Amino acid sequence: MPQRIPYFKPKVPPTTANAGRAAIIKFRNSKAWRSLSQFHLREFPLCAICKEPANQTHHLKPVAEHWDLRFDPENLSSRCQSCHSKETMAENRAKGNL
Repeated sequence: MPQRIPYFKPKVPPTTANAGRAAIIKFRNSKAWRSLSQFHLREFPLCAICKEPANQTHHLKPVAEHWDLRFDPENLSSRCQSCHSKETMAENRAKGNL
């Protein structure tokens, strides 16, 4: 009987096609993302929408659709919690997720 060669799934970083929910959660919990987000908020402390103090970093192009831009400073914008929630809800409605 021939010996079975074990199949190892290659560790490919998620792309637009395969960025799953687990990969996005792992990214958002990563030290690299937290550091970049904190740096961005120090540089841009006011919400880009209402000009109140910001406490969240928003991706202009969603991570699930543009995985390659997840650390791109040009794709980031500061948001207060209220504006970020409203914007995220509107994006989800537009995609039919709500």
